[in-house]
Amino acid sequence: MNMKYLIVIFLSTVCFNSLQSQNYDWKSKVAPKVFEQFEQVPNVEYMVQLNGKADLSIAKTFSTKYEKTSYVYNVLRGFAANSQRDIINYCKQKHLKYKSFYIVNAILIKSGFEQMKALAQRNDVKFIEADPSVRQDVLKRDYTIENRSPDNLEWGIDMINADDVWNMGYTGDGVVVGGQDTGYRWTHEALKSKYRGWDGSVADHNYNWHDAIDSIDSHNSGTNPCGLSIKVPCDDNGHGTHTMGTMVGSSGSNDIGVAPDAKWIGCRNMERGYGKPSTYIECFEWFLSPTDTNEMNADPSMAPDVVNNSWYCPASEGCDNSNYSTMEDAVNNLRDAGVVVVVSAGNSGPNCSTINTPPNFFSSSFDVGATNSSDTIANFSSRGPTAGYGSSILKPNIAAPGVDVRSSTYNNDSSYGVKSGTSMAGPHVAGAVALLISAFPSFKGNPDTIEHVLQNSAVYLDTDQSCGGVDGTETPNNTYGYGRLDILAAINYVNSLPLKIISFEAEKISGGKIRLYWDIRDENGKVLEVQKSKNGINWEMVSGFEFIDKGTVYDLNPFEGVNYYRLKIVSEDGLNTYSEVRSVEYMAKVKILTYPTIINNNDNLNLEINNEKGNVVELNVFNSEGIKIFNKSIFISFDKQMVIIPIRETVFASGLYYLRFSDSSNSMYVTKKIIISD
Repeated sequence: MNMKYLIVIFLSTVCFNSLQSQNYDWKSKVAPKVFEQFEQVPNVEYMVQLNGKADLSIAKTFSTKYEKTSYVYNVLRGFAANSQRDIINYCKQKHLKYKSFYIVNAILIKSGFEQMKALAQRNDVKFIEADPSVRQDVLKRDYTIENRSPDNLEWGIDMINADDVWNMGYTGDGVVVGGQDTGYRWTHEALKSKYRGWDGSVADHNYNWHDAIDSIDSHNSGTNPCGLSIKVPCDDNGHGTHTMGTMVGSSGSNDIGVAPDAKWIGCRNMERGYGKPSTYIECFEWFLSPTDTNEMNADPSMAPDVVNNSWYCPASEGCDNSNYSTMEDAVNNLRDAGVVVVVSAGNSGPNCSTINTPPNFFSSSFDVGATNSSDTIANFSSRGPTAGYGSSILKPNIAAPGVDVRSSTYNNDSSYGVKSGTSMAGPHVAGAVALLISAFPSFKGNPDTIEHVLQNSAVYLDTDQSCGGVDGTETPNNTYGYGRLDILAAINYVNSLPLKIISFEAEKISGGKIRLYWDIRDENGKVLEVQKSKNGINWEMVSGFEFIDKGTVYDLNPFEGVNYYRLKIVSEDGLNTYSEVRSVEYMAKVKILTYPTIINNNDNLNLEINNEKGNVVELNVFNSEGIKIFNKSIFISFDKQMVIIPIRETVFASGLYYLRFSDSSNSMYVTKKIIISD
């Protein structure tokens, strides 16, 4: 189904105030780290959180990913524009460097202390948080480059049975994976043909690459080997090239990627291994609606289906409760837009509750622990339950190969090496998401369904370690989550579900009805709903009925205009599946053209009636006092029918008259007025 852009008009409830003094509490609105930075330098970069969040709850009701991303993008952009207008004007007046975000309601600002203080005193400012440098999630001590001959099949690919899925014909075709990392050597032999910006002869980096790094990080010195704010993909560290190879890479006998026919796009969020919350948020925002290389002309239709995140932000480097919520908003909003957010669980194991940094302790992140070739948890893999933010929850969600993983490196266009870490496990899951979507295209844009399938098909693994009161023999547990990823089992799991949609159609028939019919496979018989919508956003049941193997239902009261329909099924284990959306245009009201509208009582009244063929339209004429003086039944033989009413043969005095046209049930009507002159 093709839907036009949804244009959302917002009436902001945020009250904008001038710089109103709140000296009694302004310091409590500033993170201690910001004060510490001002003690060292006169100008500091910080993030200003504004009050209020956009409500994205409707996004889940959309059927397609494009509808979700378009809706979320428009809502967030509109909300941010209204909420941030006054502060942006203030920054312009004071000539302050700033960057506005919309995926979170925040503005990155660099200023002196007095300007920061003035902002903190505003009623529309919620909090001022630090923007610290944070390091990538990688075990540097386990990193080696090997010159060994390529394996026919890497052990991780074999362990999750990706090669068996390839043999079924599912290789990731039609799916786009995204990665935010240290950058990517896009010309690497295992990656170049998979890059969405390469058509086989010419590279186009618009909408396929973004660089969030515009300055040298304080932990580093000298110049960046790739440069800053670059418009062509480059990797200044090697971490990103390795992770992307595991997601999609392949070249000759180097079967390193889980989804070799998926396409990839990328965003650099780290400067030689160090990034900031603002650079991560900038990449999240770009993935929601990628732009051209000039950071213009955002297009949500270019958003990826899954994004891999192999990084973390420890408290030791400045991430704390003051800035957790902003990063969580970015993850939540991208996920609401239909994008699966895969996150490495971290390398702080083996103790319990070592999943304790953003973004891995957010409930909306799909966390991945690391296993070795013996199919046991890696000693370094962080364990749950989460700690340090919000409610303690069970994590990770799932585990995947992450020890001695061989993939592409950034040394040259044909170099390969091994790395270990949950950074290597996450890409296996991101690639598996691509395979699952290629097998079941209706899953695109539905993170809940995708994560449900991957979790409930995972290989059961137990441990003698108990964390958070959960025994290691239970599933899920805080060591392996639901178990180790198995993409073949995931596809077999979906195929074995008792309820599966084979076809669903909708058509307009005579009598003002729309016929909806379907064919589904059912082994046990579960819940089924036929849903309708007038805008593709809000859905309601057409009617309730008992499940049957092949069904038909009639919508007796369609909306005027375009009607959207979909079939919803709920399996025994609670998995929701939707059919493709069908649309039918229905002319519910009578469409009438009258001419002339001022007529002489010796002339004819000419009517052009547009309505469903086979219907009967009732014409009633009322005088200016509301008294009915004329009636005629008109059978519609053609969708556009001409009717002539001879005024001279009827008893009409001069004056104003109302013509009311309705269907036979008098439930749909339209009124026209005419003036009869002498």
